[in-house]
Amino acid sequence: MIHLSDTCQSNEEQARFELSQEIVHLLTPNGGGAALNIEEGIATLFANLVGPRHVNAPSYVKVLGYVEELLKIDPEAIIKLRANSDRFQDFTPEFIQKRVTGVSDQLASDLCTPYRD
Repeated sequence: MIHLSDTCQSNEEQARFELSQEIVHLLTPNGGGAALNIEEGIATLFANLVGPRHVNAPSYVKVLGYVEELLKIDPEAIIKLRANSDRFQDFTPEFIQKRVTGVSDQLASDLCTPYRD
């Protein structure tokens, strides 16, 4: 189940943004627990690609930066990671570094930290 804000009833742009974010979370539902920064960053990237506007909240921009840095190291990084584990919440820094060559300790740690708004 997904929940969109009440604003979405009268604002199609907001509804498309929120729905595009939630689609990524539906890939591996975690029962309402905190998403890791990598998952929230991927959701933000997707929302920016399909939405009529770009996400500009500082917390989302920060986690998007982590994912963009990962994709600069290896454009196939997300595909490689998901091929080895469907659940974002199971990702650890070691898991990422084992599968994506060149990821620093700091980036791996940042990606695996629970997202905080």
